[in-house]
Amino acid sequence: MSSDQSDLDSYAQAYLLAFEAMYHFGTEESRGHTYWFGPVYHNLGMAAELCFKHFLHTNSGTFDRTHDLCALYAGVRKLLPDPISFERDLGEVAKQWCEPSGDLKARLTTKEARVSYYVFWLQLALLNQTYYRDQCSHSRFKTRYPTPTDMTYYPINCALIANGVRALLESEQYQR
Repeated sequence: MSSDQSDLDSYAQAYLLAFEAMYHFGTEESRGHTYWFGPVYHNLGMAAELCFKHFLHTNSGTFDRTHDLCALYAGVRKLLPDPISFERDLGEVAKQWCEPSGDLKARLTTKEARVSYYVFWLQLALLNQTYYRDQCSHSRFKTRYPTPTDMTYYPINCALIANGVRALLESEQYQR
């Protein structure tokens, strides 16, 4: 493994640990506040971005120098032996132990929203709204530079995304 690959891997794992520490520290009340979920979403986004870049570099020798989680995951998805099973398995595990509660559950008002809460790439796209670029306002990097007026609390299934990142970090394809 080259130094660049090793750095991407080490940082991805460090950001994932930082996300987990912050995520579990929050309370139901604090989780709706911009200055709680901004850093949580940012660390999860960084873990995903660096994990995807490492995976791409390891399996194809290159990666795009972008922060767009959706674009990076699209490249990863092409290299997975069975991306549909990968995503389905993540969703099934999430349904068993990631039941939304409180304010989050209240935000998932439609059947479509409740189903999409367990779809990895849809949750990644939702995280990308705050991590990279908001599709409506086109503002960028809102988790790094939050303001109470432009920061929207998206009901993101953080545990689902973290499990996907962890699954990739632990995969044989990642470890080459």
